Amino acid sequence: MKVSVIITFLFIGILRVQAQEVLMDLTVNPTLRHLQKQDQHLSNRIAGAGDTLSLPFRDDFSQEDVYPSTDRWEGRSVFINNGYGYNPVTYGVATFDGLKADGTPYDFSNTTQGSADTLTSLPLAMDTLKNVGDSALFSFYYQPQGRGNAPEEEDSLILQFYTPALGWHSIWNKAGNDTNITWFTKVIIPVKDTAYFKRGFRFRFRNYATLSGNIDHWHLDYVRLYIPKSAGDTIEEDVAFTKPIPSLIRNFTAMPWPHYLLDATGNMTDSMSVVQYNHYPGLQLVDNGAYVQDESGTLVHTFPTSANNQNGMTEFSYRVPVGFTFPDNGMDSAEFRVTAYKKFTNDLNKNNDTISAIQRFYNYYAYDDGTVENGYGLSVANGKIAYRFDMATTDTLRAVQMYFNQMVSSTTGHSFKLTVWAGGGTPGNILYQQIGLRPTYTDSLNKFHTYVLDSAISLSGSFYIGWVQVTPDLLNLGLDRNIISNDRMFFNTTGNWQNSQLKGSWMIRPVFGDSLVMPNAVPEVPVMNNDIEIYPNPALTVLHVRYKQGISDLLNFEVMDMTGKRVLVGVTENGTMDVSTLPAGLYMVSFSENNRSSGVTIRKFIKSE
Repeated sequence: MKVSVIITFLFIGILRVQAQEVLMDLTVNPTLRHLQKQDQHLSNRIAGAGDTLSLPFRDDFSQEDVYPSTDRWEGRSVFINNGYGYNPVTYGVATFDGLKADGTPYDFSNTTQGSADTLTSLPLAMDTLKNVGDSALFSFYYQPQGRGNAPEEEDSLILQFYTPALGWHSIWNKAGNDTNITWFTKVIIPVKDTAYFKRGFRFRFRNYATLSGNIDHWHLDYVRLYIPKSAGDTIEEDVAFTKPIPSLIRNFTAMPWPHYLLDATGNMTDSMSVVQYNHYPGLQLVDNGAYVQDESGTLVHTFPTSANNQNGMTEFSYRVPVGFTFPDNGMDSAEFRVTAYKKFTNDLNKNNDTISAIQRFYNYYAYDDGTVENGYGLSVANGKIAYRFDMATTDTLRAVQMYFNQMVSSTTGHSFKLTVWAGGGTPGNILYQQIGLRPTYTDSLNKFHTYVLDSAISLSGSFYIGWVQVTPDLLNLGLDRNIISNDRMFFNTTGNWQNSQLKGSWMIRPVFGDSLVMPNAVPEVPVMNNDIEIYPNPALTVLHVRYKQGISDLLNFEVMDMTGKRVLVGVTENGTMDVSTLPAGLYMVSFSENNRSSGVTIRKFIKSE
C-alpha cells in the first residue's frame, strides 16, 4: 500500500517558482462549518454510570457521521472522513488538525502552537483483568500528513492513559518529523501494569499543532484495546473496504439528469471497481454484492454476487460489470444510493462490511467528489485556468458554481473574469466573459457559490470554463485531491496552455437548463434577466430601475467596479438609485430582494462624466 506522495509535495514547491501554480492549505473545514450551523450545541457527552464499556474496544471509523461515535468516544474535535488519509487501513480515518469541532481555527494567529484536537474514550471496565499475568493489548495505526498538510518537527501526536487514582499520563508520542507519510504505521502497546486494571480506565489521543487552520494533520485508524487470545494475537482478522464507491457515470461524478437520459446506456461506466484489504495473514474467499436504490429506498438494481479470493495482507480490487441504467423517474433531477457489501462470517469487525455512495443527477456537471482537501491558485496577474467539459447535446449555460476556500484575509481586491472558451485540444476563442467577480465562500450545504451569467449562452460538444484573474492574488479555489482530472485542467501564465501539474479536480461546475434551479429542486437563485431594466445608460447622476409586475419596488443593489471592488450598496427608492458619487467608468450592479427565492439580476452600466 506504499505510494510515494512525498515526491508530489516536494514537486509542488518547485511549481511555485517555475509555473506559478500554488497548492494551499485550508483555513477552515467546510463540512464541519456547515454542521455547526445545523447543531449549535456541540456539547460533549458526559460519562455516566451506564457509559462504562466492556472489552474489547474497537473503532476503525468506518461510518458516515463526521464526528466520533458517542457509543465509544467523548468529544467532537476530530474529523471522521475518507478524504485526508492516504491508503487507509479501512474506510474512514480520524483526522487531527488545528481546527475546533465547528471547523474554525482554535486561534487565528499564525504563530500560536499548542494542544489542539483530543479524542477521548468513554470509561472502560478494565477491572475484569484481576488475575496475575493478565494483560491486554492496545493497538492503532497512524499517518502524518496523508493528503493534507505535513506536521512540523515541533508538532506531535500523543497517547495518554487515565485511571481515577493516577490521572492522565503519557504512554506514547510521535514527533511531526516522521517520514512515513505515504502509509499507515501500526503501534502495539502491551498493557500489563495492574494499576490500569481499574474500572473507569480511559485513554485519549491528542495532537500538538499550529492552531490557526486546517493544517498539521495526523490520521488515526483502527484503534483496539482487547485481551489477546495468544501471545501472537496482534493481527486484525478482518477484510475491510478501504476506498469509496466510484461514480457509475462515465467521465463525471454528476451530470444533468435530462442529459443523462438522452443516452443512459452510453453515459454508464462499464464496471464498478470495489477495493478491500485482507488483514488476515492468509488467503480468504469473500462473497461480495451490491445494489442500487432510488430516493424512496426502492430497489432498482441488484448486482450479481461474486466470490473473490483475496491474498493475505494485501489490497484487493475487483470489478463488477454495471450492465444497467438508472430508471427515468419523470422528474428533472434524481438521486440513487449505491451500496456494496461483503459476506464473511469470521470477520473481527462488521462495521466496515458495507459502504454506500449517492449518485446525483441535478442540473450541473462535476468531476469532483464534493469535498475539498486543498486550495488552488495562480500567483500571476492575467493568469488563466480552463476546465474542459464535453456534452453530447445542446443546452443553455445559466451559471457556474465554484467552491472557494474561506480565507482569513479580505478578498475584496481579488478579482477575476469568468470565462467560457470554445473547445478543442486546448481552449479556443472566448465565447463569453463576465468581469468584476470576486471569490465568494459559503457555509451552505452545497458549499459552492453560484455565479449567475448576465447573459445565458448556448453550448454543445466541447467547451472550457474557468477564469482570467486580474491581480496576482491567490484566489484559493477548492481542489479535490481524491479524483484526478488533470487531463481536463489547463492553466496559462506565459501565453501557452498546459495541463495542471497539481493532481486533483478543480471544484468548478457548469449549470445548465431552461431555468436556474438548484439541487433538490429548490429555486435558490432563479434567473431574472428579463425582469429588470436600467436607464439611462450611460447615466450621469440617477439610474432608473424599471421592473415588471411581481417584483418589489424596494430592491437591494450592490455596485462593483471592474476590479471587483464593491463601491456602492443600498436600496432603490421609488425606482431610482443615486450614482452621482461614482467616478466615470464601467460598473456592474446586482439587484436582489430580501427573499432569496426572488433571485438576482446583474446589469452593466456606464457612469458618464
